Amino acid sequence: MTAQLDAAELLAAAESETGLHDYGDPTLPQRFAVAVDHLNSLGMDADGQDQAAQVCRWLLTSRLELLEDRNRYPIGDEVVLAPMFVTGEPRSGTTLMHALMSVDPHAR
Repeated sequence: MTAQLDAAELLAAAESETGLHDYGDPTLPQRFAVAVDHLNSLGMDADGQDQAAQVCRWLLTSRLELLEDRNRYPIGDEVVLAPMFVTGEPRSGTTLMHALMSVDPHAR
């Protein structure tokens, strides 16, 4: 029988890897444990367990990094007064226009 995934170990590994602890939701560890219990009930072999653990760690580290980024750069507080939209038919230069606007500091 293969070793079971451990939700607490996966959470601790993600926190150790990133140095972060804020998942943005205090109920996430309990909900994650339910998901891990479901994964354990699937009867995966050792390779499946390893792959599932890698995906879980990737999802957890991504969430930790996303929340840290949102806290560091609170874009939700930003007010966009006059948005600009670049639209057009295919092959009409919209990608070039978007690229030019993105490098113009006055267009940000």
